Amino acid sequence: MDPSKCATALTNYIQKMCSVPLTQFEELAYGIHLYDTLAKVVPSFFTDASTKLQSEGLEGSWVLRKANLLALVTDMTAFARSALSASDDFDVMRLVDVTAAAKTTSSDDVAGAGELRSLAEMVFAMCVLSGNQDAIAVIRALPKDDQLVLNQSAKRVMGLYALKPSKKGAAPNNNNNGASSSTATPTVASPAGRLPPGGDASGLPVAGELSGLQHQVQQLRGELRERQAQVHELEGRIDLAEREKKESQERYRTLLESTEEERGTTQSEKVWAAQLSKKDDNIRELSTAVQDMTSKNTILKSRVESLEDSLDVQRKAAHDAQEQLHQKAEECRESQKQLEVLQDRYNVTMNAKKELNEEVSALRNEVELMKARQAVRGAQEGGAGEETPSRRRRDEDTTNNLEDENSLLKEKLNAAVAELRVLRHQQQQLSSHTTAAATPARSERCASRALEDEASPEAARVMLSSGGSLGTSAADDSLEATVVASGTSEADNKALHEEGEQSRLSAELANAQKALSTRDARIVELEKNASSLQSHFLRAQQELEEMKQSVATEASADAQALSDAKKESDQLRKQNGELLSRITDRTEATKKEQAILVSTVVQYGHKNLLLQQRQLLGGAGPSDRSDGTASSAKGSGVVGAMASSVMQGWFMDAPARDATEISGSFLTKQRRTVERGLLDRFLVSSTSSSSRHHK
Repeated sequence: MDPSKCATALTNYIQKMCSVPLTQFEELAYGIHLYDTLAKVVPSFFTDASTKLQSEGLEGSWVLRKANLLALVTDMTAFARSALSASDDFDVMRLVDVTAAAKTTSSDDVAGAGELRSLAEMVFAMCVLSGNQDAIAVIRALPKDDQLVLNQSAKRVMGLYALKPSKKGAAPNNNNNGASSSTATPTVASPAGRLPPGGDASGLPVAGELSGLQHQVQQLRGELRERQAQVHELEGRIDLAEREKKESQERYRTLLESTEEERGTTQSEKVWAAQLSKKDDNIRELSTAVQDMTSKNTILKSRVESLEDSLDVQRKAAHDAQEQLHQKAEECRESQKQLEVLQDRYNVTMNAKKELNEEVSALRNEVELMKARQAVRGAQEGGAGEETPSRRRRDEDTTNNLEDENSLLKEKLNAAVAELRVLRHQQQQLSSHTTAAATPARSERCASRALEDEASPEAARVMLSSGGSLGTSAADDSLEATVVASGTSEADNKALHEEGEQSRLSAELANAQKALSTRDARIVELEKNASSLQSHFLRAQQELEEMKQSVATEASADAQALSDAKKESDQLRKQNGELLSRITDRTEATKKEQAILVSTVVQYGHKNLLLQQRQLLGGAGPSDRSDGTASSAKGSGVVGAMASSVMQGWFMDAPARDATEISGSFLTKQRRTVERGLLDRFLVSSTSSSSRHHK
């Protein structure tokens, strides 16, 4: 049978059976495609593929591929023993070289491709023997040539290993030879799953280091599982050797019993004794190999524990760095809040300044209005007494006092504005100083993290490369040489092997000690950097507290000055109100006097008109008429003089009266208009009558 045709037929069949994409035959070394095919055919035996198999990084790591294949052959052995009537001696791990199959990357590797093809043929035979109708339907859908090749392959596997069709109702047995599926179940957890919370931009280097260390831990765990599988394989070989020894002993006994009478068979006895001694030597060699593998497993476990401890230390350091970053962010936010509070105070002061300016302008307007009113009142009063100059002097003194107080308020406002500018300048200096103090701390932190990234992964990589892959390949080669050359090894080969193992272990120990010393030196350097950063931070914090205290003191002084200015402005406002109330009272008294005078003139005019009508209608004599005429002329002269004085006062007070009439209700305006008309008519009539009597 052509191997290339068999590989092509198996690839076509598995492409149609599994849900994972498959492009070439060498990808079957990943183990995922074969396991997925069996999981679809016999889901009760092949379960939890996501937890048992590793799905990432398979192309560049044959160790991960081998771990997947070990999990596959373990479940295949359990399925064959439970459901396909295989004997207890049947073990796929002994029948197929899993290491060679895992290392297969191209068709040029003839040995590895042959092992991988044998494993794929076993998988196909199990699919056929399971009796699954879907698997049979896929076979029927293949081309005739592929069907013929696969049929011959299945017959060869069933005849070679004495496999029978699946028994109905067979349950999976997970306890055969201690081969539990949990012993070779590499986790598929993402390396980023164990990163600390609160992913800040400054924590990315530490997260990368953690992910690298976790990936290395997974590789070491895969190597540990490989070693365990090798131990299991060696134990199986030991069992086989012991069974062969027992068979040889039984044969030897039978030969002794059969040749008691025939003493001429001493040569055969020597041959059997030599074979027994060889078997004993093989058993001892395998036992020593098992002990070596156990010690290597112990070393690997201790190395994994040390790496996990270093992971915990790195995680703690990352957590501490994040806490420090949070503290810095809180301090920056507090400084920003203080700056906002000071800005609010500055805005309040500016608003108070604006209000004071408005009050000063209002006071100026009131002063101008008072001056205008005083001028009008002085013009109205004329030379009416000695009170006008003294009153004018008092008003001028009041105005001067108001202007002085206004100038004082302006000076205080200017001083407050200057203090606020100084305070704002100090705030800007404080913010710039805080930024300058935080910049070196941040740069030193970045430098320390960069050095950690450069040091830690290199040390871990050296340890893993020296004690991991090389140790694994050396151990595999030594074990394979021991198994192949069992019975023919000599004392010199054993001595060379032990010397090689000792040199390798000493090299691993030296590399580990070198990595530990490098790590310790790096830790000391980081502690020094941390102490320097702590001192810088404390110094910056002290300067920040001092600036806060100075800002608070200046703010309190500014608030006190502002309160004093407000008190003085309230006092000025109160004095201006009192002055305006006095002026208003005097204006009201003057208006009342004018109204009383006008009403008196109207009454006298009305009486004069009544007397004139009585004289004209009474029919008095000439003498009486002449007397009446004289008296009326006399009265009309008095009334005319009074009318002229009233008219003069009326027209002098016209602007104030018009301003008063503007403000009032509609009925009040109508009443004042009627009174004014009557007064005008009376004054005109009295003037005309007085002039007529004079004539």
